[in-house]
Amino acid sequence: MENTSTQKTDEAIASVLNPDEEIASTQKTDEAIIDEYFARDEQAITSTSSKYGAYCGSIAYNILENHEDAEECVNDTYLSAWNSIPPTRPASLSAFLGKMVCSENTALSNGAAADTRQRSTKSRTASLLPTTLKMTSTEEF
Repeated sequence: MENTSTQKTDEAIASVLNPDEEIASTQKTDEAIIDEYFARDEQAITSTSSKYGAYCGSIAYNILENHEDAEECVNDTYLSAWNSIPPTRPASLSAFLGKMVCSENTALSNGAAADTRQRSTKSRTASLLPTTLKMTSTEEF
């Protein structure tokens, strides 16, 4: 009985010292995740997020530099993966997702740039108005 207690303690210490080993043993292989996509099992999204969420989020944030946009981008990536697998069977799931994140980021970045240009144009237009027009209010009429 004492041996079992010592063994459990040793396992607990090992898991604290080497947490990656425990995490790696509980994660599914890429092939298993891809099989979930082919089976149209919604668990594929959860498995993808569990294994590659930090990876995709890191790529998205490094490009967009905004947490909300990065989160939206990663969610769009999961949707794109769901719609692409099947028929595509990626040889490397991490490369496949990374490429999708970059594609989603490009779209979001272009959208953000367009929003910035639109705000900038409104600002420039307002600065061209005569001062008297800018300062009038409905109370004066």
